[in-house]
Amino acid sequence: MKREYDFSGAKRGPVLPVEKGKTRITIRLDNAVLDWFRREAHQASGASYQNLINEALVRHAATTAEPLEGTLRRVIREELRKGGLGWRLRSFGDSGTSRRNDAGVRRRVPRFSWRVSSGCGGPGVH
Repeated sequence: MKREYDFSGAKRGPVLPVEKGKTRITIRLDNAVLDWFRREAHQASGASYQNLINEALVRHAATTAEPLEGTLRRVIREELRKGGLGWRLRSFGDSGTSRRNDAGVRRRVPRFSWRVSSGCGGPGVH
């Protein structure tokens, strides 16, 4: 070992370049989860446990991808249920009403209404 080293030509940063498309982060994981991934990586011929965690997250994200509209509908339904309310489309049977169209011809129109129903089965608001 030398007594002094010359760092005048040294460059700051990581010794190994970081792969493009990846970002270094700090994350806290349960010890049991981390131990499991390390064991799996060791059994898989010394693969990187970090790559295994990344692959697991990528697979999970791909299988649970949901369009924005679906997410909004699901969240709204869940929130309405929490409050004990739900929306239902009610049909009043085949009786319907009779209306004339623009040509003056009568036609039957089924009656529908939206109803806010309480979770206890009590009467709702029509």
